[in-house]
Amino acid sequence: MIELQQIPHQFAFLDDALNILEQLKENESVCTKNWSVYEICLHCAQTIDYSMTGYKEMKPKLIRQTIGKKVVKKFLTDKKMSHNLQAPVAGGAPIAHDGLPIDGIQALIDAIHRFQAWDGELQEHGVFGALSKEEYATYFALHITDHFQEIKADSTQFVKI
Repeated sequence: MIELQQIPHQFAFLDDALNILEQLKENESVCTKNWSVYEICLHCAQTIDYSMTGYKEMKPKLIRQTIGKKVVKKFLTDKKMSHNLQAPVAGGAPIAHDGLPIDGIQALIDAIHRFQAWDGELQEHGVFGALSKEEYATYFALHITDHFQEIKADSTQFVKI
């Protein structure tokens, strides 16, 4: 079982996230700040799946080709991202608040595996526009990292789920 203090501050690759997710399945007591582990993992899985099936809501093409491109380039160059951790995927299916952590974790693991095996055309990101598979993979690792900063072992500030 992983000690939550040992969760890396940065996932460089999706395989790093997979390793931690597999270990998190064994942890029955984790704490989060806002969203539950279930919600965090389903949100990240949803983002990955939409890269293959298409994002439900798209910013205007001009935004995706200018500001969106600059923002994602900065994330990818800096190997770090920061975003609103409670913002749902624009136009995405609502995520229930009461799911089991193990179900969310498994959904994210499955989404990562689907993405890694995907050999079809990838869809434009709703904000960042067209990304290569490598860019998407790095973005997803950064996105998961950003959300996982809300998963803690110390329940003095966060709620136990």
